[in-house]
Amino acid sequence: MILGITGGVGSGKSTLATIFRNMHIPVLDADEIAHHFLNDPEIQAKILAIWGEQAFFGGKIDRKWLAKRIFSSPVEREKLEEILHPPILEVIQQKIQQARQENKDLVVIIPLLFEKNLQHLFDEVWLATAPYAERIRRIQQRDGVSAYSVKKRISVQMHEAKKRSRAHRIISTHQPLNILAQNIQIQWNQTKSHND
Repeated sequence: MILGITGGVGSGKSTLATIFRNMHIPVLDADEIAHHFLNDPEIQAKILAIWGEQAFFGGKIDRKWLAKRIFSSPVEREKLEEILHPPILEVIQQKIQQARQENKDLVVIIPLLFEKNLQHLFDEVWLATAPYAERIRRIQQRDGVSAYSVKKRISVQMHEAKKRSRAHRIISTHQPLNILAQNIQIQWNQTKSHND
């Protein structure tokens, strides 16, 4: 069973990843792969060529600076996506192929799953969701940024109504963790029996 999980910023994708890992189901997270590639000298050279030294701090990519930059401009965001998305997608496709060959389960967390039309890679796609105000609160708490900058990030993403119409299941992460974990286990079992 290959499951894709998507959702906007602050929707609870990382929480779902943790729950699946606790269920001993392998999880592949596109953001974690991206962080890995940001340490790659080849990728760093491309970022240096576009944004210069200001994109670096202490010899490493300044992720906060870069995030602020790309979320303020669709053009800048596209530049970064052109650098990062091909290698990330290659890793994801390899891992999915391997899981299918070995008949193993795999959960893949991809924020831009629908934007990049990757739904064909998965048996099912679940959408993580949470109330707008809760999403803002979570990101402010996590990244130490203003509500304004979080709203800006949300506004550049695909509208949630569009994602809802494309997802197999809508998962509200705005509930106590133990209840959410129970719900995920139930839904996973249902999905497995449906897709086996």
